[in-house]
Amino acid sequence: MTHVGLNLYDGGVWAVALALSGLSEVVDVYHRNILMTSSTGSNPQVNGLKSVRAWEPNPDPKHPPDLFYYGRDKISNTDLPKVTLPMNLSFVMFKDGCACPTSGCCEQIGTKQIPGNYYYRMIGPTYLLADPMEGMYSYEWRAQPIGTNPDPAQWWNGAGVVHWNDWKPITGENVWGAILAPIQVLFLRNCTHIPTFSKFDDAPHEVQLAVSILPAANALLSPLGSLYHCPKGTKMFPPDPSEETNVSNENNFSAWSAFKALYFVLDNYYKGGDETLDNAKQTTKKIVDGLEHWFATYLLPAPIAGETVVSQGGHVTFDGQYKYQTGSQAFAVDCQTWGMLVYGSKRFDANYGSKGVTAYSLWQSTKKLAGYYTPDGQLAGVGYTTAQANHTGNYTRPDIWSGEWTWGAVFMTRKLADEYKKAGKADWAASLLADSQSMITHMQAAVQPGKDGVWAGGGLVQEDGSYLYANKRFFIPWGWYANPIGATSSTGWAIFNEWNYDPFVLGGYFMEDSPFFTQQCKDNPPEKDIFNKLATYYGY
Repeated sequence: MTHVGLNLYDGGVWAVALALSGLSEVVDVYHRNILMTSSTGSNPQVNGLKSVRAWEPNPDPKHPPDLFYYGRDKISNTDLPKVTLPMNLSFVMFKDGCACPTSGCCEQIGTKQIPGNYYYRMIGPTYLLADPMEGMYSYEWRAQPIGTNPDPAQWWNGAGVVHWNDWKPITGENVWGAILAPIQVLFLRNCTHIPTFSKFDDAPHEVQLAVSILPAANALLSPLGSLYHCPKGTKMFPPDPSEETNVSNENNFSAWSAFKALYFVLDNYYKGGDETLDNAKQTTKKIVDGLEHWFATYLLPAPIAGETVVSQGGHVTFDGQYKYQTGSQAFAVDCQTWGMLVYGSKRFDANYGSKGVTAYSLWQSTKKLAGYYTPDGQLAGVGYTTAQANHTGNYTRPDIWSGEWTWGAVFMTRKLADEYKKAGKADWAASLLADSQSMITHMQAAVQPGKDGVWAGGGLVQEDGSYLYANKRFFIPWGWYANPIGATSSTGWAIFNEWNYDPFVLGGYFMEDSPFFTQQCKDNPPEKDIFNKLATYYGY
């Protein structure tokens, strides 16, 4: 799934990196053919995923699929408000009552509107797959009662055919893949000159795409302002008996950036008068306001591993009670790095400084819990989390180095250094800049492979130019493994670094200082005063 599939967050990073490099036409192919059609192949002859959204429009009545239920109102995936597909495209599906081949009816129709569901977090080009070790078939994939697969949805699979099996609609991937990245691409490809529009049909296709997941996001807004991580029925791993009330701060930070970018476009380029877009603007503002309340109130529920750091999240009950995360999932590095990159020191220090906590102190704690250091003690980057307490009750720092998560730390330290310099804290700014440069220097060194070809030392750049996801295999407690292989995410963030472009902010945090606007926009200079307007909008 890692090799032939695509995580929508990785796809978003890839899209923005290509747009920065002047290759937005390549991104258009992905957006138009995959996200905007909501499919990798509706025709059964294609063997694609007929829907890459959490929606099954034509269930076989003999074998109904599992449903997803969104938020407090438990809205099923088939009952979410309908949205119009971008670009006037049609979603191709079987005619009502048909379920080819089980019903013997294979007639297909096209529809312009579908329920506004999330996309699945990971998608692939085809449904049937070939395992690199076992081929197209495996005993473990045989359906019960023939084999051992406990999933009743695989009743048909008596032969043990290997197939795509990640059906998880997650907030973080959706806000990145369907909103933040497309809006960034729209902004970059137009060199800030986004065409004005007054009707949904005339809106940029990237705006139409972003609007299409608003029903799902709106349904997942918690009573305390955070977004829920996923709808009920997602079957999270590791299993969560109350997954429908799960909240993730990493998802929340990404969501704030996504909806903030969308609202800027709707507020500045949409002229008003269209019911769909008026509702979208109102919903977007409601979500942004909710997240800002959450950030100002609930980021520091309790110390973690003896340090005061941002919590990974937890659960918000439907009646508004916050139960913060404990145990192995409590501390996530990206909730500190992405968190402060998005929220910034001005807002965080104003809200939590009275508790003796600053964005600067969060970074010091993060290095203590999950920093990665060279043998001579130089900071090279960060990992993912801290190790669990040993028999003495002391936490140890895992020897794990993440390419992607270190880039998040690089961008955060660079931004915080600028903010603290402006605030008169020159010593903090100098320390943060030194950390940023140290991490860049060590990451940009070449990988020194061992006899097996796997990382054995050096930096994180492979011969092909890609950056490793991590220096070694490591189970990340939120449900996936880090592996020492080249990664779209790590490499995409390296490209962001080359252009000095913060993807969480339209125009990048350093805006007019980004070489993109001087190099790629020479023939179409940015709008007058657009960067001042953005700085005011984002509170810089």
